[in-house]
Amino acid sequence: MSSLGQTLRQAREAKGLSQSKVAAETRILVQIVDDIENEDFHRIAAPIYGRGFVRLFAECVGLDPQPLIREFMDIYDIDVVEIPTNRPIIRRDDNDAVYATEEGKFRAVVREIEAVHKTGQPLLVGTISVERSEYLS
Repeated sequence: MSSLGQTLRQAREAKGLSQSKVAAETRILVQIVDDIENEDFHRIAAPIYGRGFVRLFAECVGLDPQPLIREFMDIYDIDVVEIPTNRPIIRRDDNDAVYATEEGKFRAVVREIEAVHKTGQPLLVGTISVERSEYLS
């Protein structure tokens, strides 16, 4: 076992935590906690998940996650390959709209809702709070 798994296991044991306690606190499966300690990454579907697991585990046992994440990525040693789309992208990415006031922003949103509603297209409008939804309606 190299230093990543050993470091995490020693830190866990030093804090008196069981693997199941770490799993419960981080919401990681007990099997994944064990796999990380044994550096058996076959259950981890992608490096991004493993990186997150290592970060959660390290924070749970009181270690700085950054050096351990770097070590995990070195162990995993996987290159990212971009796969081109099968068809041309048809999504239109509009520029961001910036408004001087919140009232101006809501007026623009209402105009857009009205325009889309007239076409018969379904529209879901989300806001950050119930109060804003009520104001907009």
